[in-house]
Amino acid sequence: MLVASRKLIEEIGQSSYIALITGFWYEYSLAIPNNYGFNFADRTAKFYNEGETKISTSTWPQVGRAVASILSLPIEAEGLKNEVVYIDSFTVSQRDMLNSVLRLTGEKEKERTITKEPAQEVFSTAAQRIKEGKREAFANFLYSRIFFPDGCGDFEHHKGTLNSMLGLPKEDLDEATKVAIERQKAQATGKH
Repeated sequence: MLVASRKLIEEIGQSSYIALITGFWYEYSLAIPNNYGFNFADRTAKFYNEGETKISTSTWPQVGRAVASILSLPIEAEGLKNEVVYIDSFTVSQRDMLNSVLRLTGEKEKERTITKEPAQEVFSTAAQRIKEGKREAFANFLYSRIFFPDGCGDFEHHKGTLNSMLGLPKEDLDEATKVAIERQKAQATGKH
C-alpha cells in the first residue's frame, strides 16, 4: 500500500515525498511491558532471544527535531526527493536498556526476573493469534519482529541515518529511560 502510494506520487509528478523512518518510539515502547518487555513495578524483563539484538529506536523529541529539520530543507532537497530516509536516537539491545534501568534505579540485575523467548516463536504465535481475531497480539507481532537476529531492526548500521545531515543531537539513553519509567508509573496509577 505505502509503496504503491509512493510510486503513484512519482508517476503523477506534481509533488514528491520524503518518507521518514524512526523506529519505534523509545519512551513509549519501553513504558509498555508488552512492547520492549520491561515491567518496572514487577521488576521483570522479557528478552527476545538473549536480549543482545540491537535495534534502532527514537525518542519523541528526536522525531520532532527530525521533522522540523526536514521541513526546513529547500523544496528540491538534494538527494532526498522521493526517498525513504532514517533517523534514530539510539541503536541498543534490551540488555542495554536493562543496564540503563539498573543505573537509574541503583538495583542489581539479580533483583530482577529475566525471561527469554525466541523472537521467531513470539512472532509466529502472535501471527496465529491475530488470525484468530485476538488483536491484543498485535504488539507482540510488531515488536518481536524487530528483534529477529537478521538485523532488520538495526537500520543505523544497515541503511545509515541522516542524523548528522539534519543536525540531530546525540541523546542520553538514561534520560530517555527515566522518561519511560515515569511514564509506566503514571500509567499504573492512572495519572498519565
